[in-house]
Order: sequence, then structure tokens, then C-alpha cells
Amino acid sequence: MGRPSEALTDARLATDAIPSDGVAWLTRMEAARLSGRANEARRAGDRAAALALTSAPLHVRLAWNARLLGNLKQSEAFARIAVQQDPHYAPAYAELARVFDRQELEDAGASVVVRGIASGVLAREAFAPGSALARWADHPEVRRALR
Repeated sequence: MGRPSEALTDARLATDAIPSDGVAWLTRMEAARLSGRANEARRAGDRAAALALTSAPLHVRLAWNARLLGNLKQSEAFARIAVQQDPHYAPAYAELARVFDRQELEDAGASVVVRGIASGVLAREAFAPGSALARWADHPEVRRALR
């Protein structure tokens, strides 16, 4: 709603009330990041991860936030976990590919995308201009996999 400092206050209350709630810590991570409190965001992300979130969508959120905080190794680890937790969850493949793109590991990113295509998770439409995966459409391995 565009009010990250209020969200951060609420997230702090939630984590204080229920310190074992990984989703509350993840929400705190997001709110802190949006409020410009990178150190608090990193600590909240570490706490969320330590609570062993067992959901691919939540690991994608962790990966996304870690990537935006500049922690690409952690982001990669979270995205890899998301793919392992649910190999049929397309956003996990997309986030892992984005992390590899940020790390300038083009072949690794293309390999993830190809795995997603081969498993039937990523369809041709996912590579349309303007989409999150559009930049991979011209990679030779991805072009072959899309045929």
C-alpha cells in the first residue's frame, strides 16, 4: 500500500509476538528493505530462513528480497531450494534465472530455463517480449528447447 514504515512497525510487532513465525520474519524483511533498512532486512531474512520455511513461494520471496538487497549467493541458495521444493512452480525457475543473470552466469541461467521448459513448467508464452524471461529467448540452448 506504499507505506513501508507502517508495515515495518506491524511486522516488528508480529515477530515480537510470534518469534517462530517464518512468514512474519519474511514480511519484516520485505518491509525493512522497502524502508531502506538493509541491515534489519538481512537479519530478518536470516531469521526467516532459519525457521525452515517449507514453501517454494516463500523461498522465491526470500530469493527475490535477497537479490534486491544485493546478496546474490543467498538469493541463489533460496531460489535453488524453491526449485527443489516444488519443481512445478514456474516462478522458482524464473527467480533462479534472474539471479544467474545478475551474477553474469548466462549459461547457468539458460540451463535453469531449459530445465523448466523440459519439465513442462515454462511455456513458450513465458518468453514473450516484456516478460521476466524474455531476455533468455535468444539464448541458443533456450531457442532449441522451445522448438
